[in-house]
Amino acid sequence: MKKAIFFLLILAISRIGVAFAADTTPTNIGNFFLNNTNFDTANVNQILGLLVGPSGPPGPAGIAGSNGFNGLNGVAGMPGAPGPMGAAGPQGIQGIQGVAGPAGASGAQGPKGDTGPAGSGGALDGFGGGSVSVGTCDENVAVSFSRKFSFASGRFVLNSINLSKISDKCAGQTLHLYFKISNPFPTPAPSPSPSRNYVEGQEITCSGTLTNLVAGDDANDYVFDAEFSCGTIKVKDIDVNDLDSRIGIEIS
Repeated sequence: MKKAIFFLLILAISRIGVAFAADTTPTNIGNFFLNNTNFDTANVNQILGLLVGPSGPPGPAGIAGSNGFNGLNGVAGMPGAPGPMGAAGPQGIQGIQGVAGPAGASGAQGPKGDTGPAGSGGALDGFGGGSVSVGTCDENVAVSFSRKFSFASGRFVLNSINLSKISDKCAGQTLHLYFKISNPFPTPAPSPSPSRNYVEGQEITCSGTLTNLVAGDDANDYVFDAEFSCGTIKVKDIDVNDLDSRIGIEIS
């Protein structure tokens, strides 16, 4: 009895309707779970209900599948932030010396030094002239001589004594020029024998004050001309053949 009641409840819940004496038109059977099914269906063994039973035990592990294909390379990531500065390394060994650089430009000229004490002057060896070291207000003074032919004596005599490249530092000082007559006079004696205002071995001094000098280390000249008096003797009276080869110059 209980089974019959349970079966009727199942039919009521699943809304199954049965039609008897059906005509040629197929009659549908309403199935709550499986939707509608016709009577003329070959398979009349329809599932009337689906009840979920308890879970069974897990089945055995399946066979491992084959390895998959290698994946594609990923996109490069963004650069990382700079790391902290590391500690200073040890000092390296000294490198080889480099090639010397080009010489630099010359420096500016230094200021003029103070005037040194008066020296003893200088000497010029030879009548032709040249440069002599004075060593006082001017380091070097150039000396040259000019001569002319004297018809009175038939000999060459001094015409002028020229000093050049004199510094303006010598302004106001006295220029001394020292000659010495040969001893003895040159031989053979000239013919006719000239008249001389000096004797053998005599020393002759010509002196003049340096005035009106212009600015500059080598900017001034001084000339003892033919009429300049050296004591009792004029420049034009000195026979060039009678002069000793040494001439002294002093500025004091």
